[in-house]
Amino acid sequence: MNAPDLEKFLALAKASRRDHLRHMGAAVAGIGVSAATVSSAGAWPGGKPPVSSEATPTPGGPAGGAEGGMPPFSFRLEASEPQVVAAGLNRFATLAEMPVLQDIAFVRETINPGAAREIHWHMTQNELTTVLSGTGRVYLLNTAGEYTEFDAAEGDIIFVPNGAAHSFANTGDTALELLLAFSDTNAASIDLSISLPLFPQQIITQPVGVPMDALPTLPIQGDGFTVPVPEWTGETKPSTLPAADPARYFTTAAAIPEKQFPGGKAWALSRDQIPTLDTLTVYRLLMDANSLREPHWHPGINELNYCLSGRSQFGLISPDGQVQTFVVEPGDVAFMPANWLHYIMPLDGEPSELLVHFTDIVGTHLELSEIYDAFPPQLISASFGLDPAPFAALPHKGDVFLAGPVEE
Repeated sequence: MNAPDLEKFLALAKASRRDHLRHMGAAVAGIGVSAATVSSAGAWPGGKPPVSSEATPTPGGPAGGAEGGMPPFSFRLEASEPQVVAAGLNRFATLAEMPVLQDIAFVRETINPGAAREIHWHMTQNELTTVLSGTGRVYLLNTAGEYTEFDAAEGDIIFVPNGAAHSFANTGDTALELLLAFSDTNAASIDLSISLPLFPQQIITQPVGVPMDALPTLPIQGDGFTVPVPEWTGETKPSTLPAADPARYFTTAAAIPEKQFPGGKAWALSRDQIPTLDTLTVYRLLMDANSLREPHWHPGINELNYCLSGRSQFGLISPDGQVQTFVVEPGDVAFMPANWLHYIMPLDGEPSELLVHFTDIVGTHLELSEIYDAFPPQLISASFGLDPAPFAALPHKGDVFLAGPVEE
């Protein structure tokens, strides 16, 4: 990012919250939630994520311990003021809440038992959803006119391309807790409840060759968003549309291969698990106590983190040398812009776990350990006016990624 681009970036981050809310428009108008709890039932390989809080929600803000002169790159998503919808809860980490975001946003949805996120589609955003807890059923009509339904449970991941009609229904006895990532800084959608009632009755009945009185008049009552699903014991006609393969849009956590590092483990979603994956991916990162996600950057790729468990310190450096550090706790969010050098360090002598989302299908990275390995010691030392000898003595370990603890 060059100097003019950085000035524009920081200027945007300092813009008023009112301006960003106005840009959101009707997409989130009237949406709201109350306190939510994410259980840790344990469908995750390598351990269960004890996510979230039963505390009374407080207004959201930056994560704790923030230092540095830049606008905040963190947000207390789970602690933010919830907004209530018809049968659930939503919390947002979009441009309105985090003006530093680029090309990505989060929505935390809670769907009550017996309810569903109503049928909808997204204007330009792809959607990548992780089931944090609960059980549900996914309904999806893709852009080729193919239809599928499938069940999802804790740890499962669902990808929905932009423009595909879809719905999530809670099929369990407890709340269905979802973390949705979008390939845009907002999460605009078109919902049936706010679209179809605006058409004349003839327009919504003629496509299937029935008279206008075959359906009741659809009430104009605003965006339902998450709605109670009425009980139905009558006949449900099977779809006559071509069937879509659910494996193209869905994977279980267990299907994602585990990769071991000196300081922990990672599970990286790829097209090997979800072939339709586009513009987004997610890595589950389990960092051991006293480990370090070493200083690194992502070429051309933004990163948005959601903390599942533990406390971690983030540190990042802007292209003009400004520094910010802060601490995230379960339910907090942290954003790392493309190409900015940053690190993550678990605190309190305890492990830490994150869902790390990227604005590409691969979280490409370059590491400090690779700098030490690749460049001649005299070139590294020249940046600091120091003797090359200590740099020449450093071991070459390739891409360390997650460094283990070091005994002094």
